[in-house]
Amino acid sequence: MSRARRAVAVPAVLAALALAGCGPSSTPEQQSHNEQTVEAIADGLAGDLPGVTVDTATFRDDAESDAKVYLFLRCDGCREDRVVDRAVRALWRSTVTPLHTFSVRVVDSDDLGEARRDVVVSAEEAALVDELGERPVPSSTG
Repeated sequence: MSRARRAVAVPAVLAALALAGCGPSSTPEQQSHNEQTVEAIADGLAGDLPGVTVDTATFRDDAESDAKVYLFLRCDGCREDRVVDRAVRALWRSTVTPLHTFSVRVVDSDDLGEARRDVVVSAEEAALVDELGERPVPSSTG
């Protein structure tokens, strides 16, 4: 491909990707709110549940992660599956929006046990509503 064609093709591809929704689906204000909310949820779980500490608590909405929450916790002397259940409930009932996917992982402090739940909201929304009730905000902005 000649340089002239490449100079036209690259901007055209980038514009097509932008129009196809490959960028963030949340505004900068939403992203900031969501990041603070996810951190507050993680800190709340760590404060309420003895032995739980926060490893990672992030909200990402970019070309690589479309409105995704990553929540990784460690626990000492607790049931990992119960911590995952509490975290999923807290995320579902939160005001994080958009929320397309989330991953909750809880690992025993000695790395002997682990529980995890990965959720694609569009595929599991009806089951989550049955299990946890309606969200206070829409899961998607579109």
